[in-house]
Amino acid sequence: MIIFSIPHLKEENVDYRPFDEDKDIFLLYNWTAKDKEWLDEELIPEESSAEDFERLIEKYRSEKGEWLVWQQEGMDVGITFFLPSAESNGQPWIGTVIVNPEYRRAGYGKEIIRHITHLVKQNKVIFAANPFAFDDWHRFLGTAGFEQYKIEKDESGREYLLFVLPIDT
Repeated sequence: MIIFSIPHLKEENVDYRPFDEDKDIFLLYNWTAKDKEWLDEELIPEESSAEDFERLIEKYRSEKGEWLVWQQEGMDVGITFFLPSAESNGQPWIGTVIVNPEYRRAGYGKEIIRHITHLVKQNKVIFAANPFAFDDWHRFLGTAGFEQYKIEKDESGREYLLFVLPIDT
């Protein structure tokens, strides 16, 4: 039997750095390669390539958000995309939280969200949204403290569940 352990989260040691497209595109690719729901949502084919992920980064760049790589003790544990101030409502939005598959279900996603709220602490809330049918994603946001806010449809009629997280100041 092979036994492996997930490194324990040490809140004080979680830090971030800017996303380096030349290096980190492969992290994004490797960490999401088997996540069919995420690939479908981001319109990336199942048989994807690094170029598909480069197009995704370019698409999000136009939204004036920030891609960050989260680390603990120098190890890459997560990647996020968030908008410090969305054009839609002037509030911060978390668009993507991806945790290294080796570290999932160990509290890293929640801790990363907590750190993002510190980056935008001048606001009272932060928003997130997921496709209505993605229950696992809803549960994750719920465990991170988000509350269901409302349901909206995009231009194509697809429903999204919007979440809001009050920011403690």
